[in-house]
Amino acid sequence: MKTDKRYTTDKKAARCGIAGTLLAALLLAFSCSQEDMLDNGAYPADGTRLVVTVTDGGYQSSGEPQTRAVEKGYATEFTEGDAAGLFAVNAEGRIWIQNIKVTAEKNDDGTVTWDVQGQTLMHTPETKYFLYYPFQNDAHNKVDVYAETAEDFFKPLIDEWKPKEDQSRYADYTASDLMVAKGVVETVDKEAHSVAVNFTMKHCMALAVIEMPGTLYHITSYNSKTTKCDFYFLDGVEAQFEGNDQPYRPEDHPVGEGSADYHYRLRYIVRPDKGYTQNGEYMDKADEVVHNYEVAICADDLKAGCYTLCKVDGGLKEVEGDYHYLEIVRIGDLFCPTANLSDWYLVPHEVEELADDDEPSGIVFQTDKRRFGSAETDFFGGREAMHRLVVSVKKAESAIWSNNQNETGLADCTTLEDCYNNISGFYNHTYIKENYNGFDNFPAFKAADEHGKTCPIPIGNKTTGWYLPAAGQVWDIYQNLGDCQQMAETEWQTSQVDIADEHDFRQVNLLTTLNKWMEKIPSEGKDEFSYGYHRTSSEYNTNKSAHYVLSSNYITFMTSDKTLDNHIVRPVLAF
Repeated sequence: MKTDKRYTTDKKAARCGIAGTLLAALLLAFSCSQEDMLDNGAYPADGTRLVVTVTDGGYQSSGEPQTRAVEKGYATEFTEGDAAGLFAVNAEGRIWIQNIKVTAEKNDDGTVTWDVQGQTLMHTPETKYFLYYPFQNDAHNKVDVYAETAEDFFKPLIDEWKPKEDQSRYADYTASDLMVAKGVVETVDKEAHSVAVNFTMKHCMALAVIEMPGTLYHITSYNSKTTKCDFYFLDGVEAQFEGNDQPYRPEDHPVGEGSADYHYRLRYIVRPDKGYTQNGEYMDKADEVVHNYEVAICADDLKAGCYTLCKVDGGLKEVEGDYHYLEIVRIGDLFCPTANLSDWYLVPHEVEELADDDEPSGIVFQTDKRRFGSAETDFFGGREAMHRLVVSVKKAESAIWSNNQNETGLADCTTLEDCYNNISGFYNHTYIKENYNGFDNFPAFKAADEHGKTCPIPIGNKTTGWYLPAAGQVWDIYQNLGDCQQMAETEWQTSQVDIADEHDFRQVNLLTTLNKWMEKIPSEGKDEFSYGYHRTSSEYNTNKSAHYVLSSNYITFMTSDKTLDNHIVRPVLAF
């Protein structure tokens, strides 16, 4: 195991700008008449109704009623369910509004209105308004009524503030981010009986930002610069953290030019008078070595309202170029032979439309080298020389497994665990071919072997050629391309349930998800995944083979008589 050196703060990397701007228009709408408004802008003490409105230029619905915010960079915008606390103080230090809860509510047009639930007050030109976020029920007395700035007014609250230890959930991350502001009265509208007050929020805590190793790719072409394209994608690592101090990692942010800084960086709200240390580990995808790291930020490098950036192993790098020349292969890419069948190239799944000369023959379904079969890697001279695995976009001719029910000598695949671990269909293919002088007595194997007539692939040793997939390769197809979450669970990957018991792996819209990978391919160039019984090259026992049934919302491994019925054959290959 490699162990990395200690990482400390680069103060030049820290910059202010974390503070999100909350522009809140406080509209004081009164039930009294226009004549009741005083010339100096004051209002009578009776009948004043406060309505708080927030203008949110980039609102995004959370889809949940609980409190949370949507970030833009390191700034924060508030969304439905967020709550702040409002205070109003007169010139003598008398509190007119004391910790009134104002709650963000979504409007039909996407903006957010801050509701104070009918609270009343008296306004004068000397009235001072203070706002803080997130709302706390016990903040009534944690203020200094004679203070002039928001930081001084809320100093007792700030001094006692404790960010949550576990900030991995966005709700806990935003709940740790204390912000305060003093209102600025912009206008007094006598006709509307309203007063507009603007707040610019300031962050009272510091932000520790951790950038893990990774690469942001800008792809400008594919097929060896033959076809132009323009998109970004991020290839990063998953970090594991020690202790209770769990940082937050942003999700569902667009990846593009300039966005990687925010999408990929881990964040942790910290008191500016406390240091921060984070220990963890990550696995390098290239060498499959686990790296330990330690991030240490001393208190001198933390400042309220600013973030401090630490990069682990150099952090994120940016690379631009051709998809093929960069030797990138990802799940969902379309595998295409060149026009003269001398080589192959991949169409990235971000490409919206195929070029005229793109004729995909398969879809990449496995990139994890640990799931490459032994015979497949041996064919290419080792695991590092093999690229990935592909499933055909077309079906071969339906066929029975064999013409008889004799013992073949292949390993029995009887449990779900056996199915998961049986990952070398090319071994099964080669074994049958060499021990039975070809595939004449094994129609399903033969249909897969001859699939190149229907679905052309590069000639020579660029690929293994098409073959009937093993049960474990089928498992990977539906886990990775079908997004069948149950199949990713260790419980089922190690299950001793006999496949004769016909356990269902259920996934809503399974067929729709599978076929989405082929949506760019014209109908004549593909056979969509559909309901039916499918063959694998795995053997259950002397009389039966392991096969599966695919439906719109589930896949079921089961057994089938080797000589019974013509089942669907969808070949795979390694390249």
